Amino acid sequence: MNSDARVAARYAKSLISLALEQNKLEDVKQGMTLVRESCEEHRDLRLLLRNPIVYSDKKFAILSALFTGKIDDLLIKFFRLLCKKGREGVLQEVASEVLREYNILKGIQHSELVTAFPIDASLKGEFENLVRQVAKAEVDLHTSVDEELIGGFVLNIGDKQIDSSVQSGLKRMKQQLIKS
Repeated sequence: MNSDARVAARYAKSLISLALEQNKLEDVKQGMTLVRESCEEHRDLRLLLRNPIVYSDKKFAILSALFTGKIDDLLIKFFRLLCKKGREGVLQEVASEVLREYNILKGIQHSELVTAFPIDASLKGEFENLVRQVAKAEVDLHTSVDEELIGGFVLNIGDKQIDSSVQSGLKRMKQQLIKS
């Protein structure tokens, strides 16, 4: 675990504890989901948060302007603390770690589905039901598209992987041809 991951884990645990004390766990989860998605979707935001030239108070002003009214005030105060301590660069990691801790607390199994093409809501629902049966737990299914798969899907459930993609099938056939 690198130092950013350790720092993110410490901040996430502290935030979860505070959210539990103040009975704001669901608000924090929703807010950090928005923060993580914003960081994932907007490269400029990630670069800004990690830029050592931009002052921390300016970064806080930007975060505050972006998220005030959309997330709980507890998170705005948390952003202020992160910026004051010079740790705003790990905000995306903190958000991911908060969501991971939330899932552990609630007994929710995180899983990821990668497909060659976008899937509709009904097919996603079928995959969620499948994962729910396999994991015997509630499911948090994230989907993404990787056109290099050519067809099929790759499903990750915890530390298990089901690879039913055309790409991996072609790789297996190539290995068999090389062996013979």
